[in-house]
Amino acid sequence: MESKDKDMDSKVMEKRRFKFGSFIKGILVGSIIAGGIALFTAPHSGAETRQILREKGEHLRDTTVQTIDNTREQINTAISSARQRADQIVKQV
Repeated sequence: MESKDKDMDSKVMEKRRFKFGSFIKGILVGSIIAGGIALFTAPHSGAETRQILREKGEHLRDTTVQTIDNTREQINTAISSARQRADQIVKQV
């Protein structure tokens, strides 16, 4: 009886391995096909795409630096106002 159970277990495991292997093969084949389609349907050449990405990256960097500077300025203004208010409160007490 135990031998039969072991045989059944090994057959089940073998089927699972086969299904998993088929699944992985399907993913690989699908990825290759999708990559090929992407290459043929890309709206720009590689050089153009890199240039566009470079420009967008520079714009993003500039915007980020500007946002950081503005935020820093607002924080410094808020700190200055808080100090002035604290000084006024201390003088009143």
